[in-house]
Amino acid sequence: MHTPPLPQEGLSAVSSIKNWIVPGLPITQAALLPTNSVAEQKSATRIEMALDLLLIRMEALGLQPGEVKRIDTAVFGDLAAACCACEQKDECELDLAYQSAGTVTQDWEKYCPNAAVLNAMRELPWFGNQSQTRTD
Repeated sequence: MHTPPLPQEGLSAVSSIKNWIVPGLPITQAALLPTNSVAEQKSATRIEMALDLLLIRMEALGLQPGEVKRIDTAVFGDLAAACCACEQKDECELDLAYQSAGTVTQDWEKYCPNAAVLNAMRELPWFGNQSQTRTD
């Protein structure tokens, strides 16, 4: 079993999680290597943004990304790959911003390729925060 690294000074919680999760994802593993070309850097940035959105969406739904990764690495990899391929990142980011401001929206379920899986995971106690209550 892979053990998460100790928190490093100056890293955000999301960065710390990504440092633990990303090595299991081939697409992101390549994207996070140092790059030379502008195209490679843009690609790496898009993938990193997609992973950030996935982690934030999971947290917003009361899911614990580390637990999802620990329990089912393949499912987490599929979620990450779907986010990386998704063309609705701007809309997703906007919906998450509305949600963080207290405006709950379910619009994300209409375009998110991971909506069904994430909502199913919310129903299972071992993927989420037991202290977090559902708002719908």
